[in-house]
Amino acid sequence: MISGQSIAATPMCEASFVGTVIRKHRNFYIVERDASEVLCSLSSKLRKNLEYPEADVTSRRRRVQAVHKVSFVDPVVVGDDVRVEPGAGVGLIVERLERRSTLSREAPSRTHLEQVIAANVDQVLCVVSSQAPRFRPDLLDRLLVGCEHHNLKGIVCLTKIDLGIPRDVERVIESYPRIGYPVVRTSAVTGEGLQDLEQLLAGRNTVAVGLSGTGKSSLVNALVPKANLPVGHVNRKTGLGTHRTTTISLHRLPSGGHLVDAPGLRELGLWDCSADQLSDLFPEFRRLVDACRFRGCAHRNEPGCAVKNAVEDNAIAQHRYRNYLSIRAELERREQQG
Repeated sequence: MISGQSIAATPMCEASFVGTVIRKHRNFYIVERDASEVLCSLSSKLRKNLEYPEADVTSRRRRVQAVHKVSFVDPVVVGDDVRVEPGAGVGLIVERLERRSTLSREAPSRTHLEQVIAANVDQVLCVVSSQAPRFRPDLLDRLLVGCEHHNLKGIVCLTKIDLGIPRDVERVIESYPRIGYPVVRTSAVTGEGLQDLEQLLAGRNTVAVGLSGTGKSSLVNALVPKANLPVGHVNRKTGLGTHRTTTISLHRLPSGGHLVDAPGLRELGLWDCSADQLSDLFPEFRRLVDACRFRGCAHRNEPGCAVKNAVEDNAIAQHRYRNYLSIRAELERREQQG
């Protein structure tokens, strides 16, 4: 038994197999194999990113040729397909199979390191609450930019609508379907909107991301009754959610597909994204870029900017433009710092 959230003893690994990582806690992984779950750890090759030379067919030993500088936080994440071999009491993950997609961010406490939130997903459920904690359109737009950057479908999920939807929140939310993002309004308390959400998730692999306290785990519990995830509450004094989800976990949906519950984000630094790329990651900007007078227009003070004209004509939402400028300024500062 391993102490910690929802990691328990699992069957011994007695033979090699390929499975999917469905849960991670500290240095241990739960890998799903058919209908069973196997407790695993990482091999030193993956943990240290080692490289082995081709060994002679008669040799039983492999010599380490090089140790590479690590450029990521975790070599294996939830959603990864991995090859597992028997180890000392637990399975040993010896290979990560090729990924078809990832959702990443810059690691918040480390510089220039990639943190992959989930692998092999089709879409991202961007969870924001109508209130408690307060609605954050700046974080929502960062999440959607991340979706565009990783070629993943973004879905906007507004939670806690049983508390009411403030008028200013509704005005912002109404702008997203016009630029191609589905919006679903939900309440885990009343069940409102859950059927619509199930239809959007059916048959797809989805990762749910958002601030702590926005109700991600409550949604997972409502959609997957056996999940039994711990649910945090919002601090009345600070208005911030408590950080209850510490284990990233993947859950099989009754309607088909999977849903990954990720710990609450406090920030989302875009990974491997340049300032010049940013306008292509706002769909409503992307359609107008060729109409700007100057190639490489930054959409700030340039004359003949089609994007700025669209903002002035209310064809582009003001909050989207403000968030674009804020994100671009951040990316430019990062590039200047090297």
